Amino acid sequence: MLGTARAPSDWPMISDVSDGSWRARIDTEYGQTRGAGVLVTPSQLLTCAHVVDGVDRVLVTFPGIGNGESLPATVIPLTQWKRRGDNGDVALVGLDGVAPRGAEPCCFAALDALKPRAEATSHVLRALGFPADIDANGTYVEMSSSSDRAVGGEWLAADVEAAHLQRVKGGFSGAGLYLPESGKVAGIITDAVLEDDGRGGYIGRMMPLTTIRRYWEAIDDLLPLPWMDFQPRAELREAVANATVTADLDRILKGAFPMVGSQDGFRSAWAAIRYVAESVQAEHGLATFLHKLAAHLGDGTWSRLVDWARRWAPEWVPGIAGAEARATAIVISLRTPTRNGKTHVEITARPRVDGLWIAPGETLVTRRSQLQAVTEGLVTSQVSTLRSAKFTLEFAVRRSEFCLPFDEWHYQEPGTSQPRPMRSVPLFVWDVERRDPRNVTLSSRIRERWETLAHGTEIAVTQVKCHLPYDYREFHDWLDADEGIGALAYASLPRQDWLNAALDIGIPVMLWYRRACAADGIDHIAHDRFLADIVAALTGTDPEHLPARVAQYRKAAMSPLTGGEDHPGRHLTLFWDDPGRLTDPPLNTTA
Repeated sequence: MLGTARAPSDWPMISDVSDGSWRARIDTEYGQTRGAGVLVTPSQLLTCAHVVDGVDRVLVTFPGIGNGESLPATVIPLTQWKRRGDNGDVALVGLDGVAPRGAEPCCFAALDALKPRAEATSHVLRALGFPADIDANGTYVEMSSSSDRAVGGEWLAADVEAAHLQRVKGGFSGAGLYLPESGKVAGIITDAVLEDDGRGGYIGRMMPLTTIRRYWEAIDDLLPLPWMDFQPRAELREAVANATVTADLDRILKGAFPMVGSQDGFRSAWAAIRYVAESVQAEHGLATFLHKLAAHLGDGTWSRLVDWARRWAPEWVPGIAGAEARATAIVISLRTPTRNGKTHVEITARPRVDGLWIAPGETLVTRRSQLQAVTEGLVTSQVSTLRSAKFTLEFAVRRSEFCLPFDEWHYQEPGTSQPRPMRSVPLFVWDVERRDPRNVTLSSRIRERWETLAHGTEIAVTQVKCHLPYDYREFHDWLDADEGIGALAYASLPRQDWLNAALDIGIPVMLWYRRACAADGIDHIAHDRFLADIVAALTGTDPEHLPARVAQYRKAAMSPLTGGEDHPGRHLTLFWDDPGRLTDPPLNTTA
């Protein structure tokens, strides 16, 4: 199916010969000739970045076409090119309308057209340029090059025969180099080594198609690639354009094809896809790779890829649609707005997969009295966009907000009749201020405590009874003296100075019962019983699995068979800060 589609009617079809009407001159709006360009679509031209450097608008003329009218156009940068000789010397020029009648987009040569062969170790190429000492119709230069003459991994060396009357010089930059026998374009002229006589030079450089596609991926929609027809290939590229990939592309490649060597430096998902299609010799190689890739795509890209497969490769749909993103989370951040901070709060909800943000966050500023209702609405909105049924809810809040009963709030899933309690999924809080990149020292302390905590396979929970007489300094010194403490369980609602001391020392895991102790004997006994129960339930849990274990415990607390108001899983807060989940030093959640 993938090899039977036709290219859209407004795309260039691959033919045996090109008529050369794609050649164009590029001038400034004031009539100064800057160089040449190649018409690649009815409204776009390819040229060098240095040809259009410093200008936003240009005039484009197709010599010999119609009445030679100059057409206004806009420069479209493709790279961060800055100076001659830099990599990425390529740009687009977009016509305000379409090219005039008689000007047709070029046909591109095959990617291996300049490969040395027994019958032709070097290939003759021609280009139409517009030197200042020639009239506006330009003149031709004949050069030779081959793909084994690579320079800096970016260009190919291209020479002019000494006997040729026209040398390469100013005005040829951006000119399409084409094969005379077919007229198909194999690259563009970028620069030349000029002689002292002012007549130009015999040695130049060209940018081949293999380099151009590195910077302008949409050119792949126009190239005669054998592995897929025009339209499905273009739609596949569009489906993964600007994709957020939540794992290293080379690792995904190695996971699909363990025998393939390392290919570090893929610029995008599309670059990895076309590498597999063109270089990996494996049966059903592209389908295999897309199945692996799908598990690491943001939800929007994943949905587009599934839609593409339904249209062009239905047999691939089960593998792509069944790929489930891992470690999916919705992070809810509460901040004090610049204005009205005493009465209002800024709420941001944002999805993250495998530690990477996959979409912009939704942000609202609301009265603090409406905090629960607005947060529930934002979480509901985010849940409706997730394809993963398994996710966590993370509340990045200030220390004074740790004890809010987030697990008692609700969200609505698509297709359900009633809202679900947030405790039904793993839910925990962490310190939003600790995620400030400036807090490197504190970040290091948390990492050290976490490594100690995770050194074994079972978590050890240290008990904090409610009648301890410690103040901040004594509590801090107790924890500081025992570097093996990584998890604390409080028998009752912890004092703020205890929480501050534990956070300042870098404790990564804490749990507490959101009920204050009345400080009498009966209440002490009840809280001690809670503490013993929660420690017994969680001791031995893998630290990485603790949020899921706490979620199970909260569910049991609400069950009419196993729970009740006195169950330790009710009114339970989990602070959980695995430093490996986010970049360290950690980044601001709204970055």
